[in-house]
Amino acid sequence: MHRHITVMVKSEKVLFILHVDDQQLDDHGKDVMAQVSVEMIALSRISSVATSYVYHQPQHYSSGDPVKELTFGMSWGGTKRIDLAPAACGDPQCDADHGLNGTSQPEDLVIRVSAEADGQRAVNKAREFAVRLRLATIA
Repeated sequence: MHRHITVMVKSEKVLFILHVDDQQLDDHGKDVMAQVSVEMIALSRISSVATSYVYHQPQHYSSGDPVKELTFGMSWGGTKRIDLAPAACGDPQCDADHGLNGTSQPEDLVIRVSAEADGQRAVNKAREFAVRLRLATIA
């Protein structure tokens, strides 16, 4: 079994992010490796807090329906994600190397929480946290 957990704690001036991964190294589960990462970011450095909500059966939506999934992302300039793909031209007979095309996006942390996997309470708490973090970074 592979476990994966991220914990975020916001103080008055700092956001702490703790991430734990463990992984079975053999087929019997006797050898296990754990990796723990801790990051501390000044709230003043957070440049973006983005949220994306998923509502099931939107054609029946009414005010107050719960969010079923939340994707929560933020950036502070720590890392960028680069997506590259081979560039091509319109000529199907062309075999020239056209290099690469791609995008570079700031993406220091993205977390997805779903009611189905994590429970509705976890989605609600993640949404509240995202709102509080967004307000703290504006100040």
